[in-house]
Amino acid sequence: MTTSSTNLGDTRNPVDETRIPGGSSGGAAVAIRSGVVAAGLGTDTGGSVRIPAALCGTIGYKPTFGRLPTAGIFPFAPTLDHAGMVTMRRTHQAHAMTSHHKATHQTQL
Repeated sequence: MTTSSTNLGDTRNPVDETRIPGGSSGGAAVAIRSGVVAAGLGTDTGGSVRIPAALCGTIGYKPTFGRLPTAGIFPFAPTLDHAGMVTMRRTHQAHAMTSHHKATHQTQL
C-alpha cells in the first residue's frame, strides 16, 4: 500500500510527506488533495479507494455493488470488485454519480 513506482519513485502524501498515500488509488487521492483534479476513479475490492482517501484527507466512495459498471476491471474478486471514486467534496461525488446515471439511462427518441 505504498503507491510506489520503479520509474518515478514513491508518491508522497500531500498532508504529511513522511506518510504513505495508501494503496492503488493513492495517486488519485494525492492529485485530488493537491488540487490537480476534482475527482478520480479507482477500484475498491479491499479498500483501495477508501484507504487512500482516509490517509490523504479526501472522500472515498465505494457505491453499492453494480451501481457503477465494472467492465474493464481486472476480476480480482468478482463479488467484491467495485468501481469507486475519490473527491474532495461530496457534491463532486453526487455530480459525478448523477452524470453517470444520466449518461447510462438516456433513451433514444
